[in-house]
Amino acid sequence: MISIDRQLRNFHLLLESKKHTYDFKYKDEVNLSFYLVDGGKVRNNDEAEFIGGGHHLVYKWMPDNEVWLEETFPKDERVFFSMHELLEYLTMKYDKYSYDKSHDIANHYEGLLRQNPDHYKAIIKSYVDDDFNDKEDLKDVIIEFWEKINGND
Repeated sequence: MISIDRQLRNFHLLLESKKHTYDFKYKDEVNLSFYLVDGGKVRNNDEAEFIGGGHHLVYKWMPDNEVWLEETFPKDERVFFSMHELLEYLTMKYDKYSYDKSHDIANHYEGLLRQNPDHYKAIIKSYVDDDFNDKEDLKDVIIEFWEKINGND
């Protein structure tokens, strides 16, 4: 076990080394910044459960309104991991679902996007229709985000 001082120093170095990639905004309710991080540094800071990506609703030690993705993910895979984290976050925030249920929902839609990336509009519409009937405009914001991070803008 490393000392608290060393943990804080390591965490500070990690925060300095993260790389901003893009943002997701929805009204005044959601303002997320996505970052690439060195997952090894995160795990070396006694956060061994960090695997691949996450956000502050799951990892309480993570800064609010940030989504971290492992920088070692191939660039063409980041869009899927980013969408997974976004959908998981939105489901936890708005539906108040547990992490496990939100993670399962995000896995489902991530899988659909991986299998049928050309049908992203229908898949995202299905996600919003299934979980956010009162937020129809959220669909367009998520579609714009997909297009931006997938290079379709």
